[in-house]
Amino acid sequence: MWYQLFIGTGTQSLVGTSPYSGSGSRGATFINSTDNTSGTQQWQIFQINSTTWTLRNQEGGPNAWLGTTLSSTEDNEGKTRPCMERGDVADASVYWTISPWGDGTWYFSNAANGTDYHMKRKDNGLMVMSPNITAPQNGQRWKFKNITAINNDKFSSVNLLGAVVATSTAPSSTSSIEPTSNNPNSSSGLSRGAQAAIGASIGGVALIALIVFGLFFWRRRKQRQALAYPPQELQGQPRAEHHPPITKYEMYHDGSARHEVPYSAVHEAPINEVPVELPGHV
Repeated sequence: MWYQLFIGTGTQSLVGTSPYSGSGSRGATFINSTDNTSGTQQWQIFQINSTTWTLRNQEGGPNAWLGTTLSSTEDNEGKTRPCMERGDVADASVYWTISPWGDGTWYFSNAANGTDYHMKRKDNGLMVMSPNITAPQNGQRWKFKNITAINNDKFSSVNLLGAVVATSTAPSSTSSIEPTSNNPNSSSGLSRGAQAAIGASIGGVALIALIVFGLFFWRRRKQRQALAYPPQELQGQPRAEHHPPITKYEMYHDGSARHEVPYSAVHEAPINEVPVELPGHV
């Protein structure tokens, strides 16, 4: 989402030019009359982590960032002014903390200058990092307003020293900001590139989960098949053979073999029958 950054009623907004000085490594920042159709006033507020944000605009492109630089002509303590910095020469000043005043407005500090300096609009419209941070500070009370969605995939990632991020979130409009929050609320206005990256990540996680479950069930099936078969004899081991029982012979003390008479049934002649005599010789 492109945002307007302004102080007061919104008739004047923050402007950032393309890098032009120092061999095209730095550009200027200042306050000018609001023109939401100008790329110099359309800002992306990109969240790096829960406390850190980066800012760039449509005019400067995806590789020009809001940072700070020393200025010998600056009268304020610290002699530091906000500027636009090219990504390959940017320092820690491009990492901003956006904190609430408690009245629906916000103040900016960065990692290079620390929390003792806030980004301030001077009376002449120029910008400065001011050490005078005791509330109230009217020149430090920033607001945000939605302009339009970002339809450029080049703004869906950040590639800076110490930060490579592939999803973008940003503060919501002024009307929905919670004053008690430590950080601006996230916006759902992701670019198409960010949405595609998120979708691809979800698909990859689902595929990995499917593979893991498939391997798990395959191993269980193999274990069940192994238990279904009886254990096999090891090769090379002699197999036990079954033989009919061996007839036992006992020896008498004189060395002769003892044979038992096979048992046979005994049949007695009936006693009520008259024995038949054989005929004699005549």
